[in-house]
Amino acid sequence: MDAYAAQTGFPGLEIFTHEDQAGIASDAAGLRFEGPITRPLAGEFERLLLADGKPIYKRLMLELNSEGGEFEAVKRVAGVLKKVGSMSALSTRVMDGKVCA
Repeated sequence: MDAYAAQTGFPGLEIFTHEDQAGIASDAAGLRFEGPITRPLAGEFERLLLADGKPIYKRLMLELNSEGGEFEAVKRVAGVLKKVGSMSALSTRVMDGKVCA
């Protein structure tokens, strides 16, 4: 885990905010997820990214390294990200040597 990332309640999920790294804008966050997508991940995304159904951050970068997971969990995570992305700038990336399946 990166020394500059805040801990989350989900294994393999890190969040980076202005509180962790001064170079990140106060209205932005970075998420890094590595591992299988399972049921509790959508709830953790909701907790970290939404307040009263609205995005907490205006800009969000999500870095993925996952070979997939439980179908229903993937659908729930996609729904949360769609909601966030409909109201804020959401970018995703998969780094060289990583996977998003």
